[in-house]
This record gives sequence, structure tokens and C-alpha cells, in this order.
Amino acid sequence: MSTETEQKQKRKNAWKNLPDVWALIRPRRGLLALGFLLMAVNRVAGLVLPASTKYFVDNVISKRQIQLLTPIVLAVLAATILQGLTSFTLTQVLSKSAQKMITELPAGCLFRFMTRTKPACSSLAS
Repeated sequence: MSTETEQKQKRKNAWKNLPDVWALIRPRRGLLALGFLLMAVNRVAGLVLPASTKYFVDNVISKRQIQLLTPIVLAVLAATILQGLTSFTLTQVLSKSAQKMITELPAGCLFRFMTRTKPACSSLAS
């Protein structure tokens, strides 16, 4: 019974933090949208290699259509390069945005946020 009450209390506390979180996210909506777009492109590019295996096995090996080998290899190469570029860009954009956000936070705001959340490690609780 007490665990159910604790869970309701946690949910209630989580909703109380929402205005603070939204205040931090609002000025960075464009960067977050760019990050989401880069993530989507990265995931789609990651599906090219598994999809190319089907065409490689079915057409190039089984039907001996050697002329399809070059486009398949080029598509996999382009997808790999695109995946690398989007991963790098995503890391740079979001990490720099997070670093800038932390430096712009007022010290009191950060302290209040850190004291409201539970530490992940029990040794930090004391």
C-alpha cells in the first residue's frame, strides 16, 4: 500500500517540475528539432545496410545480376558516410547546446533543481 502512495507522490512531484523544464527547453526548441531530424536521418541511413543484403543475395548472387553490385555498394557507402556525419553533427550540436545552457543557468536555479532530484548513487545521498 505504501509503494502505491509513493508512486502517486512521485508522479505529482514530476508534474511540479514541468514548468521549470519547459523554461529550459523553450529557447532551444530549434536545436532540439534539428537534433530530432538528425536522429531520424541517422536511423534511416542505418537501415540501408540490412536492406541492401536482400538485394545483394537475391539479385547479385542468385540471379547473377552483377551490374547491380556497383549501385548497392555505392548506396551502402553513401549511407555509412551520411550516418557518420549525422552522428558527429548531432553530438556537436546537442553537447554545445547543453554546455551553454548549464553555463547560463543561475546558480540558485541549478541548486534547487539538484536538491529536488534524488541522486543516482546512494553514496551521494549523505
